[in-house]
Amino acid sequence: PMSDLGSPLAETGLDARLKNKKLFRETFEFHGESLKRPPQGFDNSHPLIEDLRRKDHFIAAPLSRREISTPGLIDMFINRAKLALPYMRFLCDAIRRPC
Repeated sequence: PMSDLGSPLAETGLDARLKNKKLFRETFEFHGESLKRPPQGFDNSHPLIEDLRRKDHFIAAPLSRREISTPGLIDMFINRAKLALPYMRFLCDAIRRPC
């Protein structure tokens, strides 16, 4: 079964990877579909079940019109990209690909 693969996804969840969980969750919105039931081979009580049930891994950081038109937009973008980096590494590690 899939649970025997020993992938990084099964070893450590997204929350464990984030340096600033609170800021990440305040900045980004998760989008996409999730399975209604656990994937085959995983129990519903698995500590990482929310990560494992995701069919899509898509996050967005909405910007207001004011934020888009400020001179600090590039710095804001860079800071958000840095904040998202652990998420990207989490996804790359889960499929065993370099980022």
